[in-house]
Amino acid sequence: MTVQVLETDGKPAFVVLPYDEYQTLLELVEDLDDAAAITRFAARHDEGAEPTAPAVVVDRLLDGESPIRVWRENRGMTAAQLAAAVKVT
Repeated sequence: MTVQVLETDGKPAFVVLPYDEYQTLLELVEDLDDAAAITRFAARHDEGAEPTAPAVVVDRLLDGESPIRVWRENRGMTAAQLAAAVKVT
């Protein structure tokens, strides 16, 4: 890594580095942030605190199907059962 240290009052104050190296450092930091987020999610998931959905549900939602229908069918409910559960006709 090629850097130039700029000093103020004899103490390091700034570092100048090539833009490509700066971009590489940013990507590394983003990768570390992503890894930390995955670790936090995994811990919450293992504790049962992170909800998940079956792939078939996610696929249907991404395909644009009605979320109410998808989740209702995932729970094995008919439209009439859902209506009764939420007290609507």
